[in-house]
Amino acid sequence: TAVLCTATQPALEAQFRAFVPSLPIQELCPGTSDLYEHFRRVTFARAGRLSREALAERLAAQP
Repeated sequence: TAVLCTATQPALEAQFRAFVPSLPIQELCPGTSDLYEHFRRVTFARAGRLSREALAERLAAQP
């Protein structure tokens, strides 16, 4: 038995299937795609082209 647990778990299922096809693989935490939105910490938005000064102003305004 092997338990792989990291904050950024690599996708290793294909390697396990290729080298140990009889190994049963069980997800310990199913439904992880539902958790992505719940644990979202950042939101990305395109600001367009900004001068260095404008960028500095926006960054300085953040808490």
